[in-house]
Amino acid sequence: MSSLEMARLREFRAGWHDCLTRRGNALFELTDAVLCAPTITSLPYLSLEPVFRRSWGSLYDGLAAGSIDAGRVRELLVRSGPADWPLTFAVDASTHPRPYAETSPGREWHHLSGPGGVDGGVPGWAWQHVTQLNLDHDSWVAPMDVTRVATGGPAQTLAAVGQIRAMADRLRTAGRAGRKLFVHDAGYGPPLPNMSPAAR
Repeated sequence: MSSLEMARLREFRAGWHDCLTRRGNALFELTDAVLCAPTITSLPYLSLEPVFRRSWGSLYDGLAAGSIDAGRVRELLVRSGPADWPLTFAVDASTHPRPYAETSPGREWHHLSGPGGVDGGVPGWAWQHVTQLNLDHDSWVAPMDVTRVATGGPAQTLAAVGQIRAMADRLRTAGRAGRKLFVHDAGYGPPLPNMSPAAR
């Protein structure tokens, strides 16, 4: 790793720590543990990773009482995004199945392909992602935003509109000028009649 890359990594890590507004040190070391663990089998095992220098109780305390400033995280991701990539972004939702968590709030019936889906659907949550795309022939993307969305239809489309408008503002603030292209997966409807032209 070059000295410039090392400096960018240090800057990103400092920015990430600034996003952790309560129990920041425990959450920061938990982040390192998640990234360094060869496999993640349970929370107690993460506390055994050498980079997690606190007691196992700090791990649970960080998750229970810690907080993350989501707005700062989004700004950090835009500032740290690959400067040489085009301003092309994918918008798509994925299902987090919770079929047995009957007391979890906000569960809805979401589409789920492959094993685990019951007739193509499962109770759970849907998370909508915005990622910057590299147009080279590889699988790398740069995550930029994620939010929980209601199932399908206009609610999902309106959530995408909100994410795109906020993303455009963050790109402007970060000095990322130029035409921006947002690519959507199937399931997103056309602009609704009552949307303003700026939101279309």
